[in-house]
Amino acid sequence: MNKPKCFLIASGLMASSIAISSCGSSSNDSDNTSLNQIKITQDNATSVANSAMTTLRIIGQLVVGQLNISEIIGLMNQPANAALPLRLRAIVPPQDLPCRSGGSLTLSGDATDPTLSSLAPGDTIQIIYNSCEEIVDVTTSGTIALTVQAFTGSLNAPPYSYTLALASSDLSATQQGETDILNGSAILMINTEDGAEVTTTVSADSLDYTEQASGDSGTLTDFIATVVTNFGALSFTLDSSGTVSSRTIGGSVNLMTTEIIMGSLLETNPGSGVVLVTGDDSTETITVIDPVNLRLDIDDNGDGAIDDIISTTWEAIFAL
Repeated sequence: MNKPKCFLIASGLMASSIAISSCGSSSNDSDNTSLNQIKITQDNATSVANSAMTTLRIIGQLVVGQLNISEIIGLMNQPANAALPLRLRAIVPPQDLPCRSGGSLTLSGDATDPTLSSLAPGDTIQIIYNSCEEIVDVTTSGTIALTVQAFTGSLNAPPYSYTLALASSDLSATQQGETDILNGSAILMINTEDGAEVTTTVSADSLDYTEQASGDSGTLTDFIATVVTNFGALSFTLDSSGTVSSRTIGGSVNLMTTEIIMGSLLETNPGSGVVLVTGDDSTETITVIDPVNLRLDIDDNGDGAIDDIISTTWEAIFAL
């Protein structure tokens, strides 16, 4: 069986102004860290790349959850004896459902339309992931609460689009021994014309994360990402911007994709794209060579000239 990987896969979130609870650090620590934009040098460039690419990994792990959410919503109106199980009725008490490759999820909800052919503002869905493996090699735990804000089309068939307010509580995703924990709220917007290509936009004022292995914690602010997934071609693209602050780098940097990140759903990491990271009078350009290799071009004085070049790998970046 082909195994879609989680670095970046289809779906997403859209703009919102929301308060986020702290994850793994006090609010004062987070505030102090985010106020200080660091200078990028050869000495810290690898750590900066780790923080930037960890941010993109977290986006991918969010997207994995959104794939699950999209499927659940798409199955809402299936008859009880259909090949795919009925996962949500008009009013559903908590029910445990097996995940495809292990674990389970607990689902409950309240929908206005008794036929479940559409959604309406105010409809709610809660998903509790219990070591759930919907995507092979990606294990999800924690809780997502969803409130429908808008819906267009029919759940019976595309085209359709919907907007959901999303709140996560200790939502964790583990892949290849790396666990990221996310707490916060955002807005999710998903649309598709044919079901084969799905566009997801994710944004939020602030999201707090923790890397369990390293103990690093940080905050994504003024964050927006658009992910387009083509299930026919098994490919994705990512366009993103925002600010990341973390304890590892001791401050904050801005990041922006200057060349859209592209990759295959069958690979662990993307295969092409460029991310520009901006610090205090300094920049780092992260070029994705292929799913294994990266190049870091460092301008440590902001004059536009490259002062240092580091050739590295995804494995080395994520091993920090």
